[in-house]
Amino acid sequence: MSCLAYRRQLESEVVRGAEGVGVIGAEDVVSSPSMTVNGNAVNIAATGDAAPARLLFYWAINGTSTWHAEAIASTDNLSAPSMTANNGSVNIAIQGPGTSLRFYWAVNGTATWHPETVAGPGSVA
Repeated sequence: MSCLAYRRQLESEVVRGAEGVGVIGAEDVVSSPSMTVNGNAVNIAATGDAAPARLLFYWAINGTSTWHAEAIASTDNLSAPSMTANNGSVNIAIQGPGTSLRFYWAVNGTATWHPETVAGPGSVA
């Protein structure tokens, strides 16, 4: 299924959130999604417009229709994230506060996200 098809699926369903996140509705997604295949799962990252804006992460095991959602971090912008799978983890880059460059990573199967600043304020146009 293409990125556009996945986006349409997200826009037509309410995605059940991980514990503590609650329900994240498709009306929250405002950026273009980033999608990658990660082992036997599909990962999608996007920016949501809740106050404050937040970086959202969705994943589903291939062959299932159950999507899991996590709110990774608050952000002060609505830029589209970039994502890749890397040796048993998922890596996401996004424009952060003050046009900095932020990097988030998590080991597959965990909900612990590790934030890093790659480049400081004013570094991303």
